[in-house]
Amino acid sequence: MINNILYFLPLISAFAGWLIARLGINLFFKRIQSQQKALAAQVGNYVASGFSLDDLSAKLTNEEAIEKILPFAEEHIDQFLRVKLPVAMPMLSMFISDKLVADMKAIFMVELKELFPAIINQYLSNAKSAIAIDRIVAAKLEVMDLNKMKISLRSTLNKVALFGALIGFVTGIIQILLTLIA
Repeated sequence: MINNILYFLPLISAFAGWLIARLGINLFFKRIQSQQKALAAQVGNYVASGFSLDDLSAKLTNEEAIEKILPFAEEHIDQFLRVKLPVAMPMLSMFISDKLVADMKAIFMVELKELFPAIINQYLSNAKSAIAIDRIVAAKLEVMDLNKMKISLRSTLNKVALFGALIGFVTGIIQILLTLIA
């Protein structure tokens, strides 16, 4: 009779492994729920430490990025010199010719090419102090519904529990083999 019960060890061990995995998953989520605010702050700090506006600034101020902006600026400068400036200062309209507009536009474009990187860097510097990435991430994580996350992770969590059952089953087989050897 004991030999017959012995062969149930893999099933009992598989059930125990599955049950332990399920309990572990539930305890894990309860622990996260109880510590959600503190964990959110820690994750926010971690994300903020890995996010660098300096990298963003370097990408936005490189020569290629500035060259992509310049045609847009040139179009607006042309519109300003040909339309808005004469309307704002009618006396200047007598002196504004196509050559003068082209010369002024060329001067403005050289200046803008030098000015854009400084403007972008200043803007990002101001944005860095205004945008607290750590607080934004922490706020999003604090209000996250862990039950919805648990539901969305159901298939993965089931695989973890089944893996626990597999480990239990293998453990049960090893126990049978060791018992039979002894």
